[in-house]
Amino acid sequence: MIRATFSRNRMVFRFLLRFLLIYLIASLIYNLSIASFPKDSGLDPFTGFVVGQTGGLLSGLGFGVNYSWNDPKPGQLKPSYHSIYIEQEYAISVAGGCNALRLMILYSAFILSFPTSLKRKIIFLLLGIPIIHFANLMRLGGLCLLNTTGHRAHFYFYHKYAFTLLLYALIIALWFLYMRGLFKPKVAAYR
Repeated sequence: MIRATFSRNRMVFRFLLRFLLIYLIASLIYNLSIASFPKDSGLDPFTGFVVGQTGGLLSGLGFGVNYSWNDPKPGQLKPSYHSIYIEQEYAISVAGGCNALRLMILYSAFILSFPTSLKRKIIFLLLGIPIIHFANLMRLGGLCLLNTTGHRAHFYFYHKYAFTLLLYALIIALWFLYMRGLFKPKVAAYR
C-alpha cells in the first residue's frame, strides 16, 4: 500500500524532499550567519541594508528620514532592532525577521526544487528575489507611513495580516508564473 502510493507519486515525493532539504539547509545557513555576527554589532548587515533602502524610498518620496539603534532590552548584549523616524516622529522598528530573507528562501527553495531547466530557474530567481525585496520595502514604507499619519490603531492589523497576506500572495503568483506552461493538460480526443 505505502510502496504503491510512493511509486504512483514519486515525482511529488521527490519535489517535497528536495524542497524541505533546500529550505532547511538555507534556513540553517541563514540562522548560523545571523548568530555569527559580533554581539555588539547590532542587526545583521542585510537588515541594516533593508532599513537604509526603506529610508531611501521614503526620502525619494519627499519625507525627512532618520534612523537610530534601539537600546538593547535588559539582558541583551546588542540592539534587537533599528528604528526609522519620519520628520522626527517614530515610524517603525525593524527587527531581523522583517528583512524578507525567509520569504526569499521559501521562494528559492520552491524554484530550485521544481524539475525544470536550469535557465528557467535562474531567470525566475533573478527576477523573483528582487521583486520580493522591493515588495518588502514597500511594505515597510507603508507601515512607516501608516504609523506616522494618524493610523496607529490599524498598525497591528496591517503589519500582522494585510501586508503579510500580500507578500505571500505575491510569492504564490510568482510560483504560478514559474509553473505556467510546464504542464500540458491531457485532452481527451473527441470523436
